[in-house]
Amino acid sequence: MFTNYESKSVVDKMTIKWKHQIRNICAVIVVIGLTLAFIMPGSAGFEKTKKCMICSDGEGNAVDNYHMFFEYDQPPDARWVTLGAETQGKKPEITVLESDCESTVIDVTVPGFWVADRRGNEQVFQELRIPEHTTTMEVGKPAVPTIHAAIAVPYNAEVRTRILASSSEVLFGYHVVPFQPQTIDAVKGDQEFAIDQAFYDADITYPFSLVETGIPGIWRDLRVVIVEIAPVRFNPCRDELIVHTHLTIEVSYYGSDRAFLRDSEEGISSRFASLYRNRVLNYDWLNVEERMIGEPGEPQYLIITHPNFEAAIQPLAEWHHREGMKTEVVAIATSDKDEIKELITDRYQQRNLEYVLLVGDKQYMPGYCWPTEDGADCLLSDYWYACIDGDDMWPEVAVGRLSVLTNQQAMNQVAKILAYEKEPPLTEWLNKMLFVAHREDAPGKYVECKEYIRTNIIPPQPPYVVDSLYGHVHGVTNDDVTAAINVGCHIVNYRGHGVTEAWEGWNRLGQYWSTSNVNSLSNGNYTPIVFNIACSCHFFKWDSLGEAWLNKYPGGAVGSLGATRPSARDANHDYDKELFRQFLEHDEYRLGWICNAAATYIITHYEDAGKDNAKMYCWLGDPATEIWTAIPESLTVVHPDMVPTGPSTMDVTITTDGTPVEGAVICLSQEHGIYTKRVTDNTGSASFTICPFSEDSITIVVSAHNYLPYEGIIEVYAGFPAVPLNPSWYQIPQL
Repeated sequence: MFTNYESKSVVDKMTIKWKHQIRNICAVIVVIGLTLAFIMPGSAGFEKTKKCMICSDGEGNAVDNYHMFFEYDQPPDARWVTLGAETQGKKPEITVLESDCESTVIDVTVPGFWVADRRGNEQVFQELRIPEHTTTMEVGKPAVPTIHAAIAVPYNAEVRTRILASSSEVLFGYHVVPFQPQTIDAVKGDQEFAIDQAFYDADITYPFSLVETGIPGIWRDLRVVIVEIAPVRFNPCRDELIVHTHLTIEVSYYGSDRAFLRDSEEGISSRFASLYRNRVLNYDWLNVEERMIGEPGEPQYLIITHPNFEAAIQPLAEWHHREGMKTEVVAIATSDKDEIKELITDRYQQRNLEYVLLVGDKQYMPGYCWPTEDGADCLLSDYWYACIDGDDMWPEVAVGRLSVLTNQQAMNQVAKILAYEKEPPLTEWLNKMLFVAHREDAPGKYVECKEYIRTNIIPPQPPYVVDSLYGHVHGVTNDDVTAAINVGCHIVNYRGHGVTEAWEGWNRLGQYWSTSNVNSLSNGNYTPIVFNIACSCHFFKWDSLGEAWLNKYPGGAVGSLGATRPSARDANHDYDKELFRQFLEHDEYRLGWICNAAATYIITHYEDAGKDNAKMYCWLGDPATEIWTAIPESLTVVHPDMVPTGPSTMDVTITTDGTPVEGAVICLSQEHGIYTKRVTDNTGSASFTICPFSEDSITIVVSAHNYLPYEGIIEVYAGFPAVPLNPSWYQIPQL
């Protein structure tokens, strides 16, 4: 351990001077270190003992395997270095002090960091981690903790930064571990240790600047930029840390155009407002209008299907249309990915598009071959279709795919989706989760990732019950996975190695949980949501595990998430965590946007590795499926049974057990007439002014999170003359 870092002694200067000559003469260094400690008693004599005992494990904390680096916020052998926080493991406080069209001022307080000893290249290093953040990622150079945050900036403005205030302290006796190449989950065993020795021998401070900004990108409504803050800086020659415990940073905007929204935009969709609020640091300072999406004639949900499956997809399209998402189905036979992208872009430019569903296997509905960030490979991707505005990776729409080869497969998948969304089994299975982890390096790595989610993200109190099947445990087999799914579990989350058709060799027996295991399930209507956070399980060019989950009928899964190629391990860990944070902490329940939010997290924090992972993860299922987070209750809906043609008003009231339900979406629709929706207020009420011009009945659908949807009919009788009226009389209101 390190003690009394605050003072700098003669030993530091002597060690720096001798460093290049004696680094590899371990025995001599030990003798010199002990001798100096004796001559100069007190804490200062020991502050560089780590370097003098470079081939030792010091107090026994060093890990002998250099490849075992931080994969989590707090590894078991880590020690907390406090910088003023009373609570161990407290994450940084990042707040906006002020923000307008000229600048944004960010305040950062770092309460402490974790440190753990790591061995590599016959040296003992220290690995540092600030909770819930990552490090610099230049291979071979020091992995110094960094903080990343996305902020909205005005369109066309130049972005500059400066430090307004800072408080820092210097800590000695640290030899920060070099960042290693991103490990791919598909790669097992050790890798060659990477270190830029010339850099470590230099008398420099790294990173070179306290704050940097990335290249701005377009995230649907907003222009965003990632701000990278380096509260910890390191001098490798002096083994010296400069820790900024507090920073005040100004991000300034220069240029003639300082508007945060495009001129043609009238506001931000309420759907995206929640996403921005969770990811964009200064969103609440923008003072933009939020509105409900859904103008007549402008699709909110676009289904692009091969003609073979057009009839099979209609029930799903009709359901989403009735529940309040204007839906369009386009049947097209093409192998041209650009034609598909142009179709999506055209509907997106009408301002309302949120969801895109592709229907067909790759031979019927093309995927995009997206080059990796280094240009060395190509990744099969549907995420490319989501990135429309700007040359960046911020997703504008949520994309899903029903990867089917036959009309029957399409019908089966639609039936499972509708059953899950409208009438799931009302039992405790909806509160159960199954965590499966590969055995490798347990209880670290994959098991540690699952345990972090179980103990830090999932609420400790009911209703959630987590069953864990970890591959390093004796006696855990594929039969246990099958049994758990068959009796019902709502979320199945695997973390580990994968191949196209299986979870690869996950337990002590080396078993593969494969497509054949999925096909043998007998779970009926207990159809889970599956997160396969592993390599290649969704490579839908071939028969993949993800496709098996969806095509198994009855049973299987209602939706499956997985990667099409080998994926980076550390980014996978945080991607997995963010999936759960979205629906358990951030109130994001639509699966397509849960996936997109997790993608934006790793894009923000993991540079090229995060971008490549985001490209390759693919959601098989309906992107608009809303995940249940409790056993749903029934709604009591009071509305008129009949209304006349012509102008009239009507009230709708929503309650459950006599309690008003706020935020419920009510949609009224006619086959050839009105299409309008409202959101209930805190009294559970909403009022409509309608003008049906035909006697076609009105369908009313009410939906709210964790409530079974209500479907009813309102008859229309002849009142005023049944003539077409101005469409603006019955268009969807702006909320």
